[in-house]
Amino acid sequence: MKKYLLLTAALFSFTTTFSQSHFYLNFGYNLGYAKMGGLNYVVGRYNETRTWLTKPMGNFTFPNGFCASLGGSSRKLMYDITWVGRHMTRNGGGVQPINGMYGERELKWRMNSFNVGFGAALGQTRKLRVNLGLSFDFGYERVFTRVGENGVFNPAEFEEIQKNLLVGSSIFVQIILSTENLPGGIFIRPYVQFPYLKTDIYRVNEWINPTTYFNDPVDNDTYSWNTGVQLAIGLFRRRSD
Repeated sequence: MKKYLLLTAALFSFTTTFSQSHFYLNFGYNLGYAKMGGLNYVVGRYNETRTWLTKPMGNFTFPNGFCASLGGSSRKLMYDITWVGRHMTRNGGGVQPINGMYGERELKWRMNSFNVGFGAALGQTRKLRVNLGLSFDFGYERVFTRVGENGVFNPAEFEEIQKNLLVGSSIFVQIILSTENLPGGIFIRPYVQFPYLKTDIYRVNEWINPTTYFNDPVDNDTYSWNTGVQLAIGLFRRRSD
């Protein structure tokens, strides 16, 4: 966390010193679509091997979460650091034959990242600016789980069962809508993220499918690429050209 704070402070200093257009800070929400082949394979095996489930566990497909950016731009360039939250929770349950109680398992996936981005202006007016950029992304992809019976979970908190390093890049388009009279605007940022490292889901399969995981392929790792759009409201600090 300390290194992220230092990076943020350095970017703030760089922006306020060299920006010829504006400095901005925004907060919003990220809506995405993720290709989670490995994790969804494990979820599918969980459903297949428990015929007593009345509520199968759903696939992990549409992550969402909080996002925020700190950055700035000149006439031709833009630069920022962005926090992007991505998480999903799925559960499955049914009446267990062994004791007649309703058993339930919840699985939580989280892949948050800090993205350091740079880009160039494709066009701008006084009320609209469009940038094309590339970011370098760092974070962790983590999976948590917990089980319960008749609505009571023990332990109550989720337990982490898998943690993978996330290193990748995102290609994005940044659209900024603003007015001349207000110190703020709307940020729209569609993106595609490409992780450089595969996601290891072996321990997840071992944990939630303890009696069948050894029959499944050992090398079932996949790249957790994802796409989405960040919608945010931001504040500007305008500077004269």
